Amino acid sequence: TDDPEKKGYWQDLFPTAQDWRVILDLKVIEQLEEHGDSLEAERRVDHWAYFPEPSQLEEFRRWAEGQGFAVDSLSEPNEQSARYGIQLFHHGAPMIAEISRYTILLMDKAKEYGGEYDGWETSVEKPVS
Repeated sequence: TDDPEKKGYWQDLFPTAQDWRVILDLKVIEQLEEHGDSLEAERRVDHWAYFPEPSQLEEFRRWAEGQGFAVDSLSEPNEQSARYGIQLFHHGAPMIAEISRYTILLMDKAKEYGGEYDGWETSVEKPVS
């Protein structure tokens, strides 16, 4: 089959934004496992998002709090970033099915409000032997 524009790849095989989010989530989970985390213990999971305008951040903040996320901090533009930032968190286990449910939701909502979701992190929790 002749496909010089590679439409089959771009339409059928190229990962969607949600696919990429799951791939990135798996990379964080892999790092946790490499450090001895069983992924079963619930713990605080921090998330970051950034917005060009403070009004966009405020709308996202209100939505996130309505979804049960707690806000840890807000940041103003500075030398490192020209955007308004928010750090929020939830408590849960970092298993792929659970964490990706949160990250995809946050990614989609941040985009809806004109911003960008920038990922998550959590502590390593090793099983007690």
